[in-house]
Amino acid sequence: MKKLLSILLLISLLIGVFTGCGPEQIDDEGDGIKYNSEKKYIVQNNATDYAIVVAKDATEPIEYAASELAFFVKESTGVELPIITDEEVTTNVEECKIISIGKNKMLSRAPIDVDYDAISIEGFFTKTYANSVYIDSNSETGVFYGVYDLLEKYLGAVFFVDSTYYIDKVDEFFVYDMDIEESPAYEYREYCTKIDTPLSIIRQRYHRGSGYLDKLGKNVTVTDFWNINEAHTFYHIVSYAEYGASNPEYFLPDATNWDLTNGLTDDGDVDYDYEDRVGKKSLFDMALENLKEIILANPNVKYFMVGQPDNARGNNTTRGKLFKEKFGGGESGILMVFINNLSKEIEKWLNEMKSEREVYIVTFAYQGTADAPATLDEKGNFVPTSDKVKAHKNVCIRLALECCNYHAIMDETCQINTRFQNAVNGWSAICDKFFVYTYSCNFRDYLVYFPHVRTMRDNFIMYDEMGVKHMYNNVIFEENIYKVRLQAFMYSKLMWKPDQDVNSLFVKFNKAWFGDVGDDYVNSYVNFMESHLAYLDNTYPGGFKTDLYEKFDYCATTNWPYESLIYAIDTIQSGIDAVNANSDYSDEEKARYVKRLYEVIVTPMEMIKRNLSSYISGAAERDAFMVRYKECIQKAGVTLIANGVPIEQ
Repeated sequence: MKKLLSILLLISLLIGVFTGCGPEQIDDEGDGIKYNSEKKYIVQNNATDYAIVVAKDATEPIEYAASELAFFVKESTGVELPIITDEEVTTNVEECKIISIGKNKMLSRAPIDVDYDAISIEGFFTKTYANSVYIDSNSETGVFYGVYDLLEKYLGAVFFVDSTYYIDKVDEFFVYDMDIEESPAYEYREYCTKIDTPLSIIRQRYHRGSGYLDKLGKNVTVTDFWNINEAHTFYHIVSYAEYGASNPEYFLPDATNWDLTNGLTDDGDVDYDYEDRVGKKSLFDMALENLKEIILANPNVKYFMVGQPDNARGNNTTRGKLFKEKFGGGESGILMVFINNLSKEIEKWLNEMKSEREVYIVTFAYQGTADAPATLDEKGNFVPTSDKVKAHKNVCIRLALECCNYHAIMDETCQINTRFQNAVNGWSAICDKFFVYTYSCNFRDYLVYFPHVRTMRDNFIMYDEMGVKHMYNNVIFEENIYKVRLQAFMYSKLMWKPDQDVNSLFVKFNKAWFGDVGDDYVNSYVNFMESHLAYLDNTYPGGFKTDLYEKFDYCATTNWPYESLIYAIDTIQSGIDAVNANSDYSDEEKARYVKRLYEVIVTPMEMIKRNLSSYISGAAERDAFMVRYKECIQKAGVTLIANGVPIEQ
């Protein structure tokens, strides 16, 4: 075992999965910053000649964005930038020293070349002219993002999921000439956790921040996504509770799913004579009627989710079997026939009202419908099993693939992901509009090490190339631990720009979260854990496998030798000791960083606790370990082991 541990330590040093410095300056101006230009000093010698400028009639959100900039500049430099209106500027654009926020007279006077059509609704530009900086967008939310981007680039700001933040303490704040235009890769960017706040959502540039401005008292109306009960909307549109007794034919015998054949003909078309023949509306008619009401009640919404429940049973009724045989594709074939008809009827209804609204129907490729209704032709290309399953132009597919998390989905060395590679390729032959619902936790045990950080980038790049519009990340909902904070930061960056360097992002986050003492220990810990997984991946036939529910016995003692987990614990404990011994930290800083390190140490301790009797033979030694385990859990503030399961259990 000692030989294996030595090998793993050597591998971790050689691989350096998450080590190194942050990204270097891009001298070719690839990031829109002209590093060879003269510095414009916003703050110098504990003073400023600059002001933040907004329009005299600026909206509340624009004023709030300006106040955020002023707040963080003061946090960083100790100097407060005044906020004034455009009518209070007394010099011309060639001489003034301002940071202009949003549309105002100074922006209109500056000879800045901006193509607003080239920037998405939540994109922004940051440009300089003479001595001044100008930030604007097609939306108020985008202006916020431009402000936060400036703070991140020049003052090292890092925003955390719980509304806390890090920002460099500096004596000088300067900028270079800039010609930055940015738009997020994904139109909708969501990270699902219950520890976020309205403010953190905006600061981390998640799309949900748009709607959450309302909760901050800043009235903003945005196009959004209608989505109830984590996207499982079947039972909201036509619920079993409301219709089960009077219309049992709407549902499959076990009441877990709709009978999607009800209201369609054997040819897969709308059965317009159903009500006259049967004497009551069909499931299709009721779903269409209720969906129309939902659309009218949400006039600013563009995408409407029509999604099956979790663990929905398949349709093995006589008509279900008929549809599967006739249209192919199993459950997903039946689903697509139903959804296509629904989308066509909605389009027809909108046209009859002479409405110019864009309305899209989004449905799941999930669990029983994960596999596309597609087959390989003689050339080896995926093609639809029937014209009826080819997505209508206003249909979007929401991929929710429960794949191996250790490997990227398109990693051909992963046996588990072969199915999901076929699903991605198959659905690409069916549809050209995609949403994605990803998973980033172990649902059986929140605390165990979750090896997915290194695959995030590859998956996000793949989805971006597919033209995915919406990214939703299902993570640990309740627990306030390191893994959640790291994921929220990493996802916010990669959903904005998928091809960023993951190592640099990881190191940046750890330095901000753990300080300049504890971060090295966490980097070493993660390097070791990832190197161990790389060793297992090269050792196991077909590679190492992980999933959401530990079907492959992820935490088995054969995967994680006791000595390896003790080494991981000792690494973080050394970080705790180093922080406590650091005389440069105040007591408050020590307490903050130590708690955060305890959020890390609970992971290898939990993995030992899972197999405690196998790892530790003596009863007294086991008791001593559990005393330390409980102490670490308490100091980390962990309360849940899984969704709704208290740690005490």
